[in-house]
Amino acid sequence: MKKIVYYFLGLFCFMMITSCVHQQNYIAQAELTDRELNILDNTADKYFIFDFFIGEDYDEVELKMEKFSFGTLQEELVDHSIIPIEKDGMIVFSTSKTRRDDPIFNITAHSQDKIGGATTFQTFDEELSSMSSRWDSNPLLEQQFKDEGILLSICYTSTDPTMGERLPDKFYKKSQINIDLIKEFDVVFILKYKFQ
Repeated sequence: MKKIVYYFLGLFCFMMITSCVHQQNYIAQAELTDRELNILDNTADKYFIFDFFIGEDYDEVELKMEKFSFGTLQEELVDHSIIPIEKDGMIVFSTSKTRRDDPIFNITAHSQDKIGGATTFQTFDEELSSMSSRWDSNPLLEQQFKDEGILLSICYTSTDPTMGERLPDKFYKKSQINIDLIKEFDVVFILKYKFQ
């Protein structure tokens, strides 16, 4: 009889403790099922999907795609959207191509019954279309939640056909762009987020 009482007492304490634990805010690259990967592989040229949980702390996310040429920020933003959100959701970045192989960037945020974003067309000259490129997500996203930062980078170069190395981790530590780390690239696209 004592064992049963201790068992239920222990179960009760465990339930009380777990109900008091709040989920921490996070943003991380989504883990996709094989089915989801197959669908994306057949509908998009490139894609990145990020899950987030922000509780009651924020009610919108700002997504901004910036373009740099040899380290110089181009005046016109590639994309800029502010999307209402609730608690949790996902940010989706995907590309497809036109007949001329120019990329179409699709950037959206989905949260509860809310969805928003934009589709932008980039016109590349023939030289840029034939360059090597490297597409990377921020490797530091999951280490510690930040309400703003860099989600991904797309680097094009005419001098390094292998594009062997990704941008160093220190590039992703701050939302402020470290120009010295990207000035060797012909073109760099940076997708940033900011929960507000």
